Amino acid sequence: MKNKEGSTKIITELIILGVIIAVGVLYFAIDRPTQPTAPAQNQETVPSEWQTYTNNQYGFQVNYPSGTEIRDTDATGGKSITFNFSQKAPGFDFTFPTVIITVQTEEYYNSSQLTPVTQCHPGDNPSTSTVNGIDFLKSDTSNMHGGTESAANAESYCVVRNGIRYTLEAIDMYGRCAAYSGKGGSCIQEAQAPDKATDFQRFDETIQALNFKLTSSTTIEEQKTTYTNNKFGFSLQYPISLGTPVESTDSIIFETSPGNATMDIYYLNTNYTSSTLDSIAAGKNNVRSINVDGQNGIEFSGIQFGTLVYIQLPNGKIFAINYSFANSSILDQIILPSLKFICSSGATNYPHCNAVLPFPN
Repeated sequence: MKNKEGSTKIITELIILGVIIAVGVLYFAIDRPTQPTAPAQNQETVPSEWQTYTNNQYGFQVNYPSGTEIRDTDATGGKSITFNFSQKAPGFDFTFPTVIITVQTEEYYNSSQLTPVTQCHPGDNPSTSTVNGIDFLKSDTSNMHGGTESAANAESYCVVRNGIRYTLEAIDMYGRCAAYSGKGGSCIQEAQAPDKATDFQRFDETIQALNFKLTSSTTIEEQKTTYTNNKFGFSLQYPISLGTPVESTDSIIFETSPGNATMDIYYLNTNYTSSTLDSIAAGKNNVRSINVDGQNGIEFSGIQFGTLVYIQLPNGKIFAINYSFANSSILDQIILPSLKFICSSGATNYPHCNAVLPFPN
């Protein structure tokens, strides 16, 4: 009798256990609403009234509110683009601070020699911050700005990709003095500096809102045109952003405006007729060998003169290009690959013509 009762109890327990397991399996098998996930950083839609700044030469783009003043200037080994925001951006209860985006492929070494960039140079309290999947080195660069009359709260985001250093710096400049003892007098009341924590929060929100993205840093997408000069015996492609070619007696100068040259093409004068690429390269830094249309040449850069190219032709003459910028991306990716030496009725030029070049006289 006891055995029968024991067996019945075991069967009952097994049935209960089976029901529990079945309910559990059914619970996890039924589709349940998933918890909403936080939106990915920088993936929100850019307001329709915002515009996009794209720099194909250095491979990046940012969004910015309409009405922003943009200043694009050359800097050591690259460019500096300043964004001055004059009004509050939609969705923000403050006016964005000034943001300067600096892109560099070269920097000073020992205050004189330009060398390729390899790393960021952070300020105080470095940390990491991510924008669009890019890990930037963020730091306090306030001490790098200002002087006796002014000071600044400043924060920098920096990353090096493909030999280019990208630096995004937000700056809030302020005067050190609130009151002076008369015109030209000494300061009698120091100004209260903006709260750094509040400023830095504003800086972070601004940098994130600009939505910095890397595009292509190896392919330059510029509107190009072809220039042919039968007198000098060559043709090439160049971006229209380099300006208009103007021919003088012994050279062709590309200008964006009168006196603002971007590139100069010429033959070395008679004093250099016996020169070789080795003699020209002697004592120069960062010289690299190139080959253009089957002819050997050299290329080197410097902040004082931009980028120089010398191509040795079989008849002993040297074809020269003086490109006004130390960053040679456009030169290397568009101009030199398209450069061809041609023969015409006005120019008998190597490698296609077996005669002496027309210049120099």
